[in-house]
Amino acid sequence: MNFAPSSPERVLHDTWVFVHGDQVHLFYLAIQVGNNQHRFIGHAVSRDWLHWCELPYIDLAGPEGAWDAGRVGTGHTFQGRDGRFYMAYTGRTDPQEDVGLAVSDDLLNWRQVSDTPVWPQALTAPYETDFRERGVHQAWRDPFITILPDGRQVALLCAKRSDGPLAARACVAMAQVDDLTRWTTLPPLRTPPLFPTMEVPEIFAMDGRWWLTFNANGGWGRRLDTASRDITGGTYYLVAGDPLGEWRVPEDCLLIGSGQGRRDAVVARSVIFGGERLVYHHYTGSGEADSPRALGLPKVLKTAGNRLVLRPWAGLAAIHREISVGDWTAPTTGPFSSGTWGTDGKLWTGRCPHGAAAAIAPASTSNLDVTYDIQLRDAERAGIGVAGGKDGRGAALVLIDAKRGQIALCELRPGAFGPVLDPPLDLAHRPLQAHATYRLQILRRSRYVEVFLDDELVFSTIWAGPGAGQNLVAVVEGGSAAVQRQAAHGLSPIE
Repeated sequence: MNFAPSSPERVLHDTWVFVHGDQVHLFYLAIQVGNNQHRFIGHAVSRDWLHWCELPYIDLAGPEGAWDAGRVGTGHTFQGRDGRFYMAYTGRTDPQEDVGLAVSDDLLNWRQVSDTPVWPQALTAPYETDFRERGVHQAWRDPFITILPDGRQVALLCAKRSDGPLAARACVAMAQVDDLTRWTTLPPLRTPPLFPTMEVPEIFAMDGRWWLTFNANGGWGRRLDTASRDITGGTYYLVAGDPLGEWRVPEDCLLIGSGQGRRDAVVARSVIFGGERLVYHHYTGSGEADSPRALGLPKVLKTAGNRLVLRPWAGLAAIHREISVGDWTAPTTGPFSSGTWGTDGKLWTGRCPHGAAAAIAPASTSNLDVTYDIQLRDAERAGIGVAGGKDGRGAALVLIDAKRGQIALCELRPGAFGPVLDPPLDLAHRPLQAHATYRLQILRRSRYVEVFLDDELVFSTIWAGPGAGQNLVAVVEGGSAAVQRQAAHGLSPIE
């Protein structure tokens, strides 16, 4: 949705960002198409997160027989007290993973600081010791370096405990980093034994509390449901008053990701940029090397009580373009012709007591950022779709469902006697009410769709549907609802 490698032989995987001056340096695992291997680290630079200049690939994998001769895994770039730049990275020679360290004076040319790992995998309790005997995936990867409140520099990574069910052993290992050459393994963070993995962990302080983000997936041996989503995968979070104290699971711990067993937005990380904490992530799709992987658009991270929420980023205006949107019209024949539509000059109101009715508004592009107010009135469901073809079919449709307390992402399809809205592609539970107004923002760029409800992110999705048209669609089902456009912009295509 934002950046992907130009080479047809490489695709983007896990990312990490280092901000230096006014430049955003994006590092990512550059997977070779066809074999899902990542020996090389990709590198691109931007000043606005939207326009990127690709730089040469970085090769940190060791020679044959070295501890890091296999795949190179996710890392973290930071500046040392000596002013030089360092990159902690995962090295792997099956079945073991360890952490190495590289150094650079210019962020372009990198060399290993040692022929041996700086943080070798701990093979004693409380960390997992029996992964070889059990024949399961080990975990000692994705390092992250930070400073604790007491001034100590520490490293964190994805690990597993030595006891408990295999699908709930995930933990976050910690090491004290004294001078970048001495890394002393410490006990793990005090997290609850709930997740099958806690990949790419990061901690940070925000609004008087500490937050821990990490990536997991319900398809890795344990179903993960949250208050808002079922069968989830993506980036989760925990909260604590002290990073060395007990970490707690908030009521809804999914920061960004998918439900219904989908794989869309994953591995979200955050960085301070322009006085805001921005979250960035990538899309993974099915997980195969030819999936439509790309860097997502940044979102602004905020707290809302005991929750983290993602809000639209104002910097997106840099890729806004003028767009024309026509008036709503209702089909008079065919499966989308049920119900009636009318306007008072400001609101367009649809009525369909039984089944669903659709109205169509032509737009001058399918890459767009539109915001509509939805007045539910007595309707069971109502919503807006984008990128619809003839009669709106194939549109990426977002439905607000007060009757069931749900927001659904659907592909609009024609049925024999009306629009077909089910089953949804993804679903989020929300405490919605009839006779209420909700603000819905939908962004579509290339094969990706993002949805905000009342300025909170709900969906960030790979859109694999046929929607390649330029029609907007309004839908009402089981009563009446009104829509009113608040903003409409085109989005420049991905460079």
